[in-house]
Amino acid sequence: MTLDRNIGKGVKARAYNKLSKKQLGDKQQRVLDCLKDNPDGLTDKEIAKETRLSLSCVNGRRNELMHMGKVIPYTINSYVGKNKMPNVVWGVKCLK
Repeated sequence: MTLDRNIGKGVKARAYNKLSKKQLGDKQQRVLDCLKDNPDGLTDKEIAKETRLSLSCVNGRRNELMHMGKVIPYTINSYVGKNKMPNVVWGVKCLK
């Protein structure tokens, strides 16, 4: 029996779809409110600092909000240091 590696993508897409139809969770709302309060956008680290949530929690909630279409990347920079990892500034899609 061969495992279809694309099954996970379908399950993930359905989960995000169900999430987008429900009311936001507390942590999702905190991340969204933080971005609404900072119209120039924030990085995940800045969101974590402002909301006092862990970085991994912010990454997950922001990712869920992005898949719901509520959060979008404003700009993508890179660290100057040794990591050279993408540093995305996130913002809200529409201030409604």
